[in-house]
Amino acid sequence: MSPVPTPIPCRELVELVTEHFEGTLTPEQRAAVEAHLGCCEWCRAYLEQIRITVRVVGDVAPEAVDPAVETGLLELYRKLKKDGEG
Repeated sequence: MSPVPTPIPCRELVELVTEHFEGTLTPEQRAAVEAHLGCCEWCRAYLEQIRITVRVVGDVAPEAVDPAVETGLLELYRKLKKDGEG
């Protein structure tokens, strides 16, 4: 009988999304993510939103993004990250 994965909080799952999509999680992380997704509707919805975003945005050439839009998005991301640290 295999051990039950240690539960992880939603925030940790969100931090592991990139590795989840790239297939670079450790076996333990993968088991914990899958266990969490099995019982958290919010995170399943979040993961689907990210899948859709990657599919849509993945086809946009970097040079097609207006520099002002890129700057604004980067500033917003930095602000959100900074606010999340406090």
